[in-house]
Amino acid sequence: MNYVLDSNTFSAVVRRVPLILQRYEGLARASAMFFVCPVVYFEVRRGFEKLNASRQLVFLEKTVNVFT
Repeated sequence: MNYVLDSNTFSAVVRRVPLILQRYEGLARASAMFFVCPVVYFEVRRGFEKLNASRQLVFLEKTVNVFT
């Protein structure tokens, strides 16, 4: 199954909010695909770059697929 994440949900996963993270990990184990729209991708990426958050940038690149 495919899921489109908004910036708030993706941020909650990165911040490891327990309820969101539990759901996300369960879906990932079930081979779910996660997508973000280009606007969300660049919004999140820009925020991580501004913070020099390299670990989060790697997570972003490994985790989501951008659709156009």
